[in-house]
Amino acid sequence: MTLLIGWLALCVVGSLLALRRPAWILSAVIVTRVLIPGVAQGIVMPGLHPSAYLVLVFVLVRLVAAPALLAEALRPSRGGLIAIGLLVVWGFLDVLNPGGRGALNTLASLFSVFVAPALMFALIRHELVRRPRSEAVLLWPFLAVTLLEVPLAFWQVETGEAIVWQSVYQRMWWWGSVGRGLGTTGHGLQLALLFVAAIALSARVRSIAVRFVLAGAYILGIFYTDGRLALLLAIPAVGFLIFYSLRSWFRTFAFSGVIALGAWIGLESEAGQKLLEKFTDDGGSNAKRVAAFDWAFGHLGEFLVVGYPGNRDTRGVGVVNSSLENGFLMAALSYGAVFAVGLLALYVAYILKGFSALDRAFPAALAALLVAVGMNGSSSFMANALEGYVFWYALAFALARPGAAGGTT
Repeated sequence: MTLLIGWLALCVVGSLLALRRPAWILSAVIVTRVLIPGVAQGIVMPGLHPSAYLVLVFVLVRLVAAPALLAEALRPSRGGLIAIGLLVVWGFLDVLNPGGRGALNTLASLFSVFVAPALMFALIRHELVRRPRSEAVLLWPFLAVTLLEVPLAFWQVETGEAIVWQSVYQRMWWWGSVGRGLGTTGHGLQLALLFVAAIALSARVRSIAVRFVLAGAYILGIFYTDGRLALLLAIPAVGFLIFYSLRSWFRTFAFSGVIALGAWIGLESEAGQKLLEKFTDDGGSNAKRVAAFDWAFGHLGEFLVVGYPGNRDTRGVGVVNSSLENGFLMAALSYGAVFAVGLLALYVAYILKGFSALDRAFPAALAALLVAVGMNGSSSFMANALEGYVFWYALAFALARPGAAGGTT
């Protein structure tokens, strides 16, 4: 409780200092979310994740000290925020379900997983439109902490130790020896998708040399995470990065070698060889996913409108040999298929809007798209994973365009 009080006090002070120039506090939201794993929620401090507390406190401080400024910041994104609000109300109906987790836990989960990231999106988007120069403050800390995850993942694989957050990770059902890079994110699949998003977002860096150095490091990091889907998603991300940089074709081809070097080092490593072997022998991983899908669609009628009335720990109770391994299916299991379809429709609408702009919005729109695809390969945001925040973070850059301050999306 002492840590919570101290963190809330720090959030209040930071929010007051950043009341009218919030770039640093908003950057701290995504950085905090990367550095503190979702599985630490409720362990490090009670209630919400520290990043969710930061969003909540900043919004409340603005509501009290500068309500007009808060209204101005949220207005361009009010359509999406209303949609999220309606989904949250629908999801909260799960408290009436015998399989539900109770009002307080449900509300905390809905806020942390859906509301806080959407509010972060709206605030970052408005800040980028209002002060385009804030992009450096909002982008570089994210790219920097993601870069630091690469040597951490390498060291975790080499030592078989978590290095950081080990006391938290030991509480997880999957805990044993660390056979893949976890970084500070809580799971290799989350870390892998973080690298994929960072590759695409690197295209917003002005220096072509820096773009490719970053991308090469992130590619290398993916091999340490043991994430097959992320490795496949990295291919269009790298292809886009090269195409996007072709205005300076000589430097593009010259620095493309850095990406090739990162991929080569990764492929030649023991972790890389292990990852490649999973494409031919996945140890039954795909079979477990197929079984989970079969079970979910076979019981869809039981959680069509509200969440599943029985025990939702499908792996723990032995219904299937894994979780449903799909963020949207997990959302359906928890809050009903109607909720999941509405959430997916909202994501698709925003991604399409991101791609409707020209040129500079494309890297961020691609990052959001690739993260959304990756959400279908694990429990993702429904396991309080990082992807939910990274998705909305990337969308903020994609939809921060001149004239957005007056629209509604």
